[in-house]
Amino acid sequence: NDNKITVCHVLNRLDIGGMENGVVNICNQINRGRFIPTICCLNALGPMADRLSPDVDLTNMAFPMGYQLTAILTLAKYFRSSKIDIVHTHAWGAGSFYGILAAKLARVPVVVNGEHGSFFLKPHQIILQRFLSSLCNANLSVSESLKIKINEFLGIPAEKIRVIRNGVDTDTFTGDYPREEVLKKLNDQGYQLDSNSFYIITVGSLKVEKGQIFLLKAFRQLKMQQVDSVRVIVVGDGPDRTMLSDYVMSNGLWEHVYFVGNRPDIPELLSVADLFVSTSVPKHE
Repeated sequence: NDNKITVCHVLNRLDIGGMENGVVNICNQINRGRFIPTICCLNALGPMADRLSPDVDLTNMAFPMGYQLTAILTLAKYFRSSKIDIVHTHAWGAGSFYGILAAKLARVPVVVNGEHGSFFLKPHQIILQRFLSSLCNANLSVSESLKIKINEFLGIPAEKIRVIRNGVDTDTFTGDYPREEVLKKLNDQGYQLDSNSFYIITVGSLKVEKGQIFLLKAFRQLKMQQVDSVRVIVVGDGPDRTMLSDYVMSNGLWEHVYFVGNRPDIPELLSVADLFVSTSVPKHE
């Protein structure tokens, strides 16, 4: 272990979401010959913790919600005692605020922050985010378009932002799962899907920045044009579930839109899809 690099990913909790899924995938797949992956959750573990490989060290600091400066000291002590070589914080907010400052206090050799799409745009928040970014050895973005928005909204120089796109496990996401078998499994679970329809699938947490309402509004326009062979499968759950369901019911779409919740079989579901739609938009606060 003396020759390996210990990397600690810092985030609030391992909720079900794209950012958290990316952290889990990185820790599960990273080269064990060179790296020791660890995760530090600031508030709680969260449901995605169950997907971690057993050899990934997982720590829950159990900090209360809100900002407490004493938490920085506690986190710095953890970094020192765990002999962390790289701290990788994820998303602006408490994760980067605590993680970056604690890492600098603990004299962690390398500090990296990854941006995933949420922005805090009050003047003092912009100043704080710029300051935190200046303390990092690297600032990452998951896409070129997000890099442009980080530069535009926060004023962080584009040359200081590196794009590393989310990876995909092509051994799992093969597209080779038998369509009829997947449809049968869904029907056995109470969904009424047929093999002749055109299926649109969207995957993501049901919250405002994921924008599923835009897909449903577009689908409503299709229905108004008497297009009856299209179905929408919405994968995920979250605070917008009731609003989206109400929209579907009030616009007579309930027979052709399926909310299937959080699921572990997304690779199989994508084999059913004729069209995948992502409607994510940056979150501004």
